[in-house]
Amino acid sequence: MTDAHEEIWPLHTPVRHKTEGYTGWIHATTTMKDVFTGDLSVKWQYTVRVEKGTQMKAAPAGDLQWIETKAPFPDYVLYQESVSEKNYLQETRLHALGYQISDLNSDERWKILKFVAIPMLGPKEVVRTIMAVISSRIARPANADKFRHAIKSWNSDLNAVVLHSKGVEDESSVRSSVSYIQSKLLGLKLIEKSDLFGSLE
Repeated sequence: MTDAHEEIWPLHTPVRHKTEGYTGWIHATTTMKDVFTGDLSVKWQYTVRVEKGTQMKAAPAGDLQWIETKAPFPDYVLYQESVSEKNYLQETRLHALGYQISDLNSDERWKILKFVAIPMLGPKEVVRTIMAVISSRIARPANADKFRHAIKSWNSDLNAVVLHSKGVEDESSVRSSVSYIQSKLLGLKLIEKSDLFGSLE
């Protein structure tokens, strides 16, 4: 259990109120003073979707504590099936929690992975989901080069998950999975040896 209020938490971060004891997920931020609780001198507060219900509460960052939890997603986080005329692809739980390459930088992606996805899904599912996306992009090597930048980003995130997973139950599985996909990427010359997680340890 770790305090992390020195940085802004991403949407869906699981938290516990330090004094009131309720748990829930970060929903948004608000500047509406009339809903503030606790320290009223702050410029904004988090709104929290309270677990086991539809209630929303506001609280300053200092009153909230980040928690690791595998509690079921609240209704508003449940991922939906994304259907097109040409294919029937289900949105991954990782994407439903806000993880994506296109609109987020590496720091923003890591906050989502660290505070939301890894605690809720576990490092093994996070790694396997990212690997599945990479595998779909390199299925036709002739087209893989146009995804080079995205692959570099995904690979960087995989490395971060490996380093974060040291000493946890799934460490061996996570490391072997990432090693496997990185060997394929290296063979396709989509990453360099310096991009392998072993070079960062």
